[in-house]
Amino acid sequence: MTINLKHAVISKLTLQFSGNKLREEKNIYAGDLFHLNEKEEEEMQPYFLSPFKKNLEYFQFTHYTKDINFNILYSLCKDIFEDTIDFVSFSDKVLDHLFERSNHPQIKNGEIF
Repeated sequence: MTINLKHAVISKLTLQFSGNKLREEKNIYAGDLFHLNEKEEEEMQPYFLSPFKKNLEYFQFTHYTKDINFNILYSLCKDIFEDTIDFVSFSDKVLDHLFERSNHPQIKNGEIF
């Protein structure tokens, strides 16, 4: 399966920082959208979209109960596409989920786009 990214654009972006819970590091939340000018968007687009050019089957939601609605990230993505949550809140919830699920002291902190 392939996806055509010819007309893809970066319409919204947040920049946040994920800490490591076991090292008692804190998350830093965006608070607002991060705006790119046209040149920046053109330069960043390959960085964000290149993982989706191959092995698309890898990027599928699952849940051990077989009910996809229990997958937190699936539910959040569904909410964003149904326009029932704003993008910054969506990004905050994704960051919180990743922070809570990262239960190893060697997981590095870093930026989340």
